[in-house]
Amino acid sequence: MKVVSVAALLIAAALSLAAQENRATISGSVTDGAGAAIAKAKVTATETRTGVQTTVNSESSGAYTIPFLALGEYQIAAEAPGFKKFIQAGITLSAGRTP
Repeated sequence: MKVVSVAALLIAAALSLAAQENRATISGSVTDGAGAAIAKAKVTATETRTGVQTTVNSESSGAYTIPFLALGEYQIAAEAPGFKKFIQAGITLSAGRTP
């Protein structure tokens, strides 16, 4: 069973630098251990304080984007049939900062 390597998750949380902005976007890529893209992987961002979840599916290139997330602490999970579930915790989204 291959591991979904979302360390290549490129958790590049793109945040707007506007002072009034209170939303963020997490984007990245889901790949296998060899670096091949995993299409249609289920990627879920969970705000750890509230438990609010937002789920998207990766594109054919493995890329995904989760927009309009409230600022806070997140956990990202990626899963696909035939692959072990991957979880990345401790992702902080804050105004004017890219983690």
